[in-house]
Amino acid sequence: MSAAAISAGLPEADVEMLIGAMMTGNATFLSEVANTNMNILPAAFKASHDVYAAAYRLAWASIIPFVVLAIVAVACLKGVKELMTEHVDAPVEVVHEAVGEKHV
Repeated sequence: MSAAAISAGLPEADVEMLIGAMMTGNATFLSEVANTNMNILPAAFKASHDVYAAAYRLAWASIIPFVVLAIVAVACLKGVKELMTEHVDAPVEVVHEAVGEKHV
């Protein structure tokens, strides 16, 4: 951002003040920056937007390997169709015979 503002005509001494005013987002602070003209602010904001866009592209690019790993992991899962039966393997099915009783 500073390079774009300097190339648009902002003195190097005012760069820090311009960036601070841009970070606040307050139009009053931006108008108070000395030595600004109609070319400096659009150039600085365009450079700022370019920096943010590059950061978002980098963030999205870092997600891609994790998506590929997740797809491979899902593809390697084995089916559970043979395990889906009506048999419940739980202690509820265990029938204990009472002492002295016989079931026919």
